[in-house]
Amino acid sequence: MRYIDIPLVSYAVGLRPSRECSNPPPVAAGAIARCLEILNFGMAAERDMGARGVSAGRSKMARHPYPTIAHSMPGHAAPHVMLIEQRHRYILNELARTGALSVAQLVRALNVSRETVRRDLNALAARGLVIMTHGGALAAEPRESGAAARDAAHADAKRAIGRRAAEFVPDGASVLLDSESTVHAVAAALADRHRLVVYTNDWRIASILGRRNGNRVTLLGGELSADEDATFGIDTIQQLAQYHVDFAFVGAGGITQDGMLTDPSRLTAEVRSRMIAAAAAAVIVADLSKFGCVLPVRVSSENARYLVTERRPDNAFASALALRGIELVVCG
Repeated sequence: MRYIDIPLVSYAVGLRPSRECSNPPPVAAGAIARCLEILNFGMAAERDMGARGVSAGRSKMARHPYPTIAHSMPGHAAPHVMLIEQRHRYILNELARTGALSVAQLVRALNVSRETVRRDLNALAARGLVIMTHGGALAAEPRESGAAARDAAHADAKRAIGRRAAEFVPDGASVLLDSESTVHAVAAALADRHRLVVYTNDWRIASILGRRNGNRVTLLGGELSADEDATFGIDTIQQLAQYHVDFAFVGAGGITQDGMLTDPSRLTAEVRSRMIAAAAAAVIVADLSKFGCVLPVRVSSENARYLVTERRPDNAFASALALRGIELVVCG
């Protein structure tokens, strides 16, 4: 039997065209009728071949009775027809691998409409499995295991610190937030504020506070770190020099006996130093595990005003912080 490729078939039966077309040509009623007539002829021919025992022809027709985009794209990852559960599993697997996906990518990969992709993403977001973004979605959990481990460590203390630190911030305030895990808890506690002006180098924090309650969120430029879901480097530092905000919330890698803030790398230390300098009130957030920890790089904290922690540290630490002009704020 001779096979005829008729582009109008995909429109007649509600499938996607064989290539992207933002404005597909209108299909006349006569053309649709002719396409359906051809489809019916093909199915009748297949039944006729089956009745005559022509197994080879039947097999070929059964596999690809109508060409679709899934068959026309070499190495296409998605199956010919995917159930909702299969699409959701595919999306979650790809997000776990890449961290982010666009609607356009999923339209091509799954061979469905943009509306179907958005419905799938909304359903997954409602279950807390993905984070919706403009034009796509992010993984709800960081793919980097080190970041996940930092978030999990001392989680209760970090949540308490985040809630207490967020009490400083009224609606309409401008804030800087760094990428430290305790600052993530601050961002979560700020989720009910309105009209915030937010600057952050962490895309997860940007996704928490962005596009809600009239907030305006700027994600700082720079080089995406291999260890954190955040940007660092000269571009980040230069951009920070342009801003002056009401509050900055920064973490600490370690706090020495004399109240000095320290960090493991120059990149994080420089970004935190610039954030502290750019704020009218800089707030350090750190759980007790950071006290007494000495790391290689010093953070400039002369402009820091508060340090929020879950329990009062030794008096020596409190005295050292007071000498530096930093007020100790204890949760509870």
